[in-house]
Amino acid sequence: MKNKKILLQILSPYGNWQHAKGMQIVDKIAAEKMTKSFSSFFKQAFSKGLPVYEGHPDDDPKNNKNPIIAGYIKKIIPLDDGIAILTAYKKSFYEKIIDKTYKALSPRWQMQALEDGTYRPVKLISAGLTNNPNIPESGTILSCKEIKKFSMHINSIFSIKENFSKLQYLTNLCLEKLSALEKKSHELLDIHSKKLIANALNDGSISMDSCKSWNEKFSQNYSNAKKQLTKLSVTIQKPSTALLIDLAKDKMQKTQLSWDECWKEIKSEYLK
Repeated sequence: MKNKKILLQILSPYGNWQHAKGMQIVDKIAAEKMTKSFSSFFKQAFSKGLPVYEGHPDDDPKNNKNPIIAGYIKKIIPLDDGIAILTAYKKSFYEKIIDKTYKALSPRWQMQALEDGTYRPVKLISAGLTNNPNIPESGTILSCKEIKKFSMHINSIFSIKENFSKLQYLTNLCLEKLSALEKKSHELLDIHSKKLIANALNDGSISMDSCKSWNEKFSQNYSNAKKQLTKLSVTIQKPSTALLIDLAKDKMQKTQLSWDECWKEIKSEYLK
């Protein structure tokens, strides 16, 4: 909660307040509905809150593309005689509220049309710092005692949010590293499996026609494919050069063929 200053303020006393649409009925039912729509503990812990603007730029967003946010509402608090809000203000705006540069708040809320033609606020959207409020007492700062009580609550919210952000960052970092390692591992296994297949093809353990089948086996289960190919390679071994020479000599003695002829036949027979 660095550089944030907490204020507990009246959003609206209970009563009937005139609005451009008609009469607004701010009562305990309105307070309950707004509180319910705003504050589950999860929402408070993992979102910034509702904005408090300098003025009401969200009334005309097309012409106010860069609204100035003075702070964020962290909690709506139903009272016996009205609705209060707990807001974390930027230091500069906190000072403007304290020195009366801005004396009031103007809530912007979603309203429900009632059968008698009046309207009841049911969902808070934002608030604006103003000096011309429609609702008297809106923006009134409540006592230091009340601020201290609810500041403990908001501090716990900020602490949870900060820890969650750190955990989320570390989780994302680990997932990125894991993804990179997994990709590298697949690349290395692919290179190694191709070398094994090439060696097996070279030593006659497998035929050219079976290469595709072996590639599929390696892609499905590298370890099993390697074991099968190793067994096959052990079974079908090339004779050593020394053995081939001995076989050629033996053939030359038995057949009286020339060395070149015997060597050619031995290689043809054993090195298929």
